[in-house]
Amino acid sequence: MTDKSKVVDLVPNGSNIPVTEENKMEYISLRFKWIVATSVSLQLASLVQGLFAIIPKELLSVFDHQELELLICGIPDVDAQDWKTHTIYVGERDERVIAWFWNTVHEFTNEQKARLLQFTTGSARVPVQGFKALTMNDGRICPFAIQCVNKEECLYPRAHTCFNRIDLPRYDAEKDMRIARYRDPLPRIMAQRAASSAQTWQPQRYLKFEQQRLRPALELLARVPPQVAGVSDSDGMEIIDLGAGTCNMGPAFLYVKHGSSLVMDIADTLCVNPNRNRWPEARVTFVDSSAAMLERAKQEHGANGSMDVQRCAYIEADFERFQPKEPADLIFSNAALHWVSAERHKTLLPRLLSFLKPGGTLAFQIPDSRLQPSHQLMVEAAKQLGLRERMGGVRWVTCERDPDFYYELFKNTDPDVELDMWATVYAQVLEGGNPVADFTGSTGLGPYLEALGGRGDPAADEFEQKYRELVAAAYPKQSDGKTLFNLKRFFVVATKAA
Repeated sequence: MTDKSKVVDLVPNGSNIPVTEENKMEYISLRFKWIVATSVSLQLASLVQGLFAIIPKELLSVFDHQELELLICGIPDVDAQDWKTHTIYVGERDERVIAWFWNTVHEFTNEQKARLLQFTTGSARVPVQGFKALTMNDGRICPFAIQCVNKEECLYPRAHTCFNRIDLPRYDAEKDMRIARYRDPLPRIMAQRAASSAQTWQPQRYLKFEQQRLRPALELLARVPPQVAGVSDSDGMEIIDLGAGTCNMGPAFLYVKHGSSLVMDIADTLCVNPNRNRWPEARVTFVDSSAAMLERAKQEHGANGSMDVQRCAYIEADFERFQPKEPADLIFSNAALHWVSAERHKTLLPRLLSFLKPGGTLAFQIPDSRLQPSHQLMVEAAKQLGLRERMGGVRWVTCERDPDFYYELFKNTDPDVELDMWATVYAQVLEGGNPVADFTGSTGLGPYLEALGGRGDPAADEFEQKYRELVAAAYPKQSDGKTLFNLKRFFVVATKAA
């Protein structure tokens, strides 16, 4: 230690607590927080004060950190040929894999190349002198490097930002790399955007496959603890259905069997009905960004007697900014949270946990279409029609991370939270001329169509027609004329300690 050194206790009496194998992760987390936040808190406070004096806080609060960076810095001009020229290769080269990689990079837009550069080097900016002047974080010259590795070592491209290197698995075919490049954190063909704000919901299209959409929701609800937040008497229990859509899960929360309720008919058919008489007196708040969905739900609940609308609230809101009036016993979300990126989940999910009472439960499921032709072909259709630049602001709407990401996110938020996580691939048997395209046409395809002006616009209609042709070829009919559509979904039930 020098005369200028000082001891900082990261926790009370921390200087007298040795770092061990058991507490090392806590130490690393605390040390990181101190370096990037606590140690410069005064400087950051002054910076923020000056920034908000020039630009009002409310004008900046609508942007996340990536959007703000893009707004201030713009998209850099990344020269793919200069990048390739000043790249070195580590270890045994696989010429095919290297060629496939550069083919992919040359196809990227500037924004996508910048995202790849940031993934591999930690910065989206190219030095003024070009790639020949690329440096490590200590300022020393360090050229971009590629190393080919066995697939057994890693299934997806892996970055080493400390020394500007990317590891490329030795794929068997170029199409495998094109699939892999969509996996976070590599840049996607369709860049990040909160697509929910652009999506215009059409209830009739969405409900065409209501049974297929309800089954995972019911199976999720079946795993919710019977006595949420220690509630044995459901009178006074608060349930929030986040991204509720048509609000068709309402009767399942209460297990209301009178009147007309498709969800309960399906629950009985699937024998997924552990909720009978659990929460019949609960209050349910349905939250969705679609006024059309909520209005339809309210009318149907009142008309068919499937819900006591006096115990329900229908709130049009973006679930990222939704604020409940009082803590909830259960926050439930079926196929909604994937409409925002995993990066935003880092703040959204802890926020939702904070809305729960002690012992309360957050339960959600999201589709994982990262390796599904049904969604990859949306990108392919845009490519074949030369529409990629025009649609470059649309995000591929899917689960972006594996379970370990969510495990660590929840445990870092609340070490005592109890987690139940699983994934299911639903082998759905669909009927119709092109049922897979019909299925995705009311959900994942929507943001792409909106970017082209919506259905009825010539460009959007041409894109949808091309997509339907590609999907029909990718999902051939079975011998009986039906179509099999495998759809993977990821489930999480997170329960706070009582």
